[in-house]
Amino acid sequence: MGETEELSKVYHDVAERSSKLLGEFAQKQAQGMSSAVRDEMGIAKAFMDLYARMAADPSVLATFSMNMWMDYA
Repeated sequence: MGETEELSKVYHDVAERSSKLLGEFAQKQAQGMSSAVRDEMGIAKAFMDLYARMAADPSVLATFSMNMWMDYA
């Protein structure tokens, strides 16, 4: 397995585990909050949706990150 494929697999595994953990955390937080404290404007949901889209294809995020670092080098 090439280095790029291995890195992509690692990113994919991390994204899957992180997504699961964040989902569980968000559910627990939502259950424990009163209605006055809940996210009425949907900001937390927007960030969770953004993260879910980024985690759905970690290779795009990895490519973006690598390109960003190469641009700064």
